[in-house]
Amino acid sequence: MGVFPGQLMPFDQERVQEIFEKLGRRGEKLADQSTEKTVHGFRSSCRRAQTLLEEVGTCRGHNEKRLLKLLDRLHKQAGKVRDLDVQIEALRSLKIPQQPRQKTQLLQVLSAERVKREKKLAKALDKETLRELRRRAKRAVKKLEVPAGMEPVEMARHMAAKLTSDPGTLTEEKLHAYRIRAK
Repeated sequence: MGVFPGQLMPFDQERVQEIFEKLGRRGEKLADQSTEKTVHGFRSSCRRAQTLLEEVGTCRGHNEKRLLKLLDRLHKQAGKVRDLDVQIEALRSLKIPQQPRQKTQLLQVLSAERVKREKKLAKALDKETLRELRRRAKRAVKKLEVPAGMEPVEMARHMAAKLTSDPGTLTEEKLHAYRIRAK
C-alpha cells in the first residue's frame, strides 16, 4: 500500500528500523564512492537518525549517546565535503565572461580542497567505524519506543514549538536551528 500526496504516514518500529538500515547502507556506499549524491544522502540519513534519537527516543543510554556522538562527527565530516560540492556547483553556474581564468583557478582550488576533505571523510568511514555505526544503530532501534500513531508532521510541529517558546529576538542561530529541525 503506497502513500499518496497529503496522506500522513505515522512512524512505527518498522519505519524507524528502515531509517537506521538506510543510514548504514548509505554509509557503506559513501565509503566506496563519495559523489555529490552519496554525500548528500548520507547527511540526510544522519540527520533523520539524530532527530529520531533526540526527539522520539525516551531512553538515552550509553549506546544512544555514543551513537549520537558518532553521527555528529560523521555528519560534520560529510558536511565539509558537501559545502564544497555546493560551492563548486554554484561557481559552475555563475557566468563571468570578463575573467574566465579566475573562475577556472577558483574551481581548481575548490576541487583540490574537496579531494582533501574527501580523503579525510573516507578515513573517518573505515570498516571499523561503519561496523560500529551499524551495531549501535541496531541496538538503538531495539530500545527506541515510538509512541503509537506518532506522525512526522506532528513531531515537526512539536519541535518548532520548542524553538519558538523562547520569546526573544530572532537571531541567526535560532533561524539556523529552526531550519535544521524543519529538515
